[in-house]
Amino acid sequence: MTATLGYLTLGIRRACEHYRHARGGRHPGQTLRFVGVVLLTVLVSQTARAADLILITRPSGQVVVRDEVFGNEAAARKVVEARSYDPMFCREDQRSRDKAIALYAEAISLQPNTPINAELADRIAQMYAFYEDRKNGVWPEPAKAAEWWQRASTMVDRHQLLWLQLQMGLASAHVMDRDPVPAIEACKRIIAINPDELQLPPSKISMSRKLSPSLQPKWEQSELQKVRSRGASIRLKAVDQLAIACNRLGREAKAAVLDDIAAKYRGTPVGDIAHSLRPQLANGIDMSNEGMAVFATPSPAQSQPTTRPLVMADGGSRRAWLWGVVAVCMGALCTWVIVCHRRKGRK
Repeated sequence: MTATLGYLTLGIRRACEHYRHARGGRHPGQTLRFVGVVLLTVLVSQTARAADLILITRPSGQVVVRDEVFGNEAAARKVVEARSYDPMFCREDQRSRDKAIALYAEAISLQPNTPINAELADRIAQMYAFYEDRKNGVWPEPAKAAEWWQRASTMVDRHQLLWLQLQMGLASAHVMDRDPVPAIEACKRIIAINPDELQLPPSKISMSRKLSPSLQPKWEQSELQKVRSRGASIRLKAVDQLAIACNRLGREAKAAVLDDIAAKYRGTPVGDIAHSLRPQLANGIDMSNEGMAVFATPSPAQSQPTTRPLVMADGGSRRAWLWGVVAVCMGALCTWVIVCHRRKGRK
């Protein structure tokens, strides 16, 4: 960060000097030098941005990369390395689920009690649940996914949207593992949450502090409304997931579960959905193909990363090299122009 700002400051000063000389007509090559320095400054800044490895260390020892806060630099670099193998962030020929998971797990152990650990554990669970590489014999492992989603849930407050998403992932993993009872319990925990009690996540609060005091209340209210709207949507999807899990129970048992939800939440959207699904289950209709799309955490092929990538191995590092080569070429061109004009001036 400091080096980038230094380059920008130096480049701006040199550009101003060259522009002033060019306007005074002191030298015919000043305009070209001015343009060259400006282009070189932009390219240097773009190179630093594309590399995306700027670490800001706080006095507390925390490390900030973009908007992600890590407990220490060692954990941050483990995540950087993990994403070079993570199927969501890297090229197809670099994918390695096991290596990515091992590195994420190391990062979690290096920074205990750090909020971002829940998101890293969530990513591990996603890979266990959804990633498949038939060529290399890698298959989904719902039991391990459930274990990591359960672990991630203990790292987050119940009044956070992420907690609802983790519980939905947990229910989905148990359904995939043909274990209906814990899936039903997870869905009930989601339904029991009042969306109006959800709070902004720490990352949103941190972003709010960067705004001017006059804009903070309106922005926070808007973001809080979005969070609670998404929470209400997940709550309704949990009823569908509950019905899917109930489908593996006996006729009387699954009807009793939905009857209980319909009675407890009568007059609400949750109760209405449970009431409408009850006849389908009672008639023995197979719903397993209808509701498996209610995963809270989408598959890597269809989702955006829950946390911003520190290094995009398929794009970021490649763009960094490209910008670096262009910057070197432009620098060489500017140097050649300056040397040629100096030689002409001597003659």
